[in-house]
Amino acid sequence: MDADARHRGPARPGTRDRAGSDLSDTQLDEVERRLVARIEGLEAQARDLRELRRRLCPPTGAVDAVRRMLDVHLEANRLQFSAAVAALHGIGDERFGRCADCGSPIGFVALERDPSATRCPTCAIRRPSLI
Repeated sequence: MDADARHRGPARPGTRDRAGSDLSDTQLDEVERRLVARIEGLEAQARDLRELRRRLCPPTGAVDAVRRMLDVHLEANRLQFSAAVAALHGIGDERFGRCADCGSPIGFVALERDPSATRCPTCAIRRPSLI
C-alpha cells in the first residue's frame, strides 16, 4: 500500500464538504497532492535518519553529539509528519483552509508554500509554529 492510500483522509475530490472552504476543488486537489508528497518525503527522511542513527556505535564524544542531533531531527520529522497527516485528513472538513486563530482564509498561496498550515500569514507572523 502506498503513502497516498495509507494517509488519505475520507474526503475525495468531488465529495468534499465545501461549506467553509474558500478553495476550489482544483486547489484542494493540489494541496492534497502536496501533502501526500510531503508525507512520502518525511517517511523517507525518517527511515534515513533512523538508519544513520542505528549505524552509529558506540555512543562516545562526537558520535554521542551526532546521535542527539539526529534525535532532534527525528522529532522535528515526527511533528511535521503528524501535521501533514492531520491536514490531509482534514481537507474535507469545513474548517480546512481557515486560520485556527482568527478564522480568516489561509489562502491558496500560503497552502502551496505549506500545505499543512493552520494559520493565515498574519497570525503565523504573530505566533510562529515550532515546526
